[in-house]
Amino acid sequence: MFKLLMTLQISLLCWLTPAYAEGSLSPFKATYSISRDDKPTAQQTTTLSINDNNQYTLKDITKGTNGLASLTGFNRQETTEFNLANEQIIDITHRMKQKVAFAKKSYRFESKLNTISGKGKKPFTFNSTTKPISAHMLPLWISALVCQGQRFIEIDVLKSSQPKAYQFRVFDQDESLFRVERQYPASRQRSTHIWLDKNRHCFPVRTLHQVNGEPDIETKLKTVTFNLK
Repeated sequence: MFKLLMTLQISLLCWLTPAYAEGSLSPFKATYSISRDDKPTAQQTTTLSINDNNQYTLKDITKGTNGLASLTGFNRQETTEFNLANEQIIDITHRMKQKVAFAKKSYRFESKLNTISGKGKKPFTFNSTTKPISAHMLPLWISALVCQGQRFIEIDVLKSSQPKAYQFRVFDQDESLFRVERQYPASRQRSTHIWLDKNRHCFPVRTLHQVNGEPDIETKLKTVTFNLK
């Protein structure tokens, strides 16, 4: 089950996405329910804030609420601090820590140095001319780029040993929703879909992750407040 929760968060579905307007991101706080085959599993709270130096902080906290996730005290926190320049994310510092029962792990990524280090992870530095973002930040750019009119999106994402390009296609679901679909190789029997609200800065209202032979993982927006002071 925890592998499925990590698929939800790491592959794409850390899906809480701030509003994007006129080259800036609007602070917000949102809560989401996470279910496994329609059974409640966890709750995620995401906040985006900005300080007086125009540095942004995006923070996710996911806690188990039902079943095994609750019994083992599943708790995962991800925090990313970044700046914007020419509508691009720069100078990323990303931190993650996770606790499940008695097992703990954590890591830290510094984009200026292209290095990763942490508990349970062998430190490494990769050589790359790209500047990947953490999967934690994927929806930030998906939402922004969809609202800017892009219908095919490719984003370099930080993986365990090197950056990997993720591709997405955007479709008009109806008058109020976009549907974003991740493009997987044909050999991988899985799908990921995100539904974005056209009337709320392309904010995600639902996601669905399906893997052949495994339970469906679904995320639904519960509450959101924009422009926090």
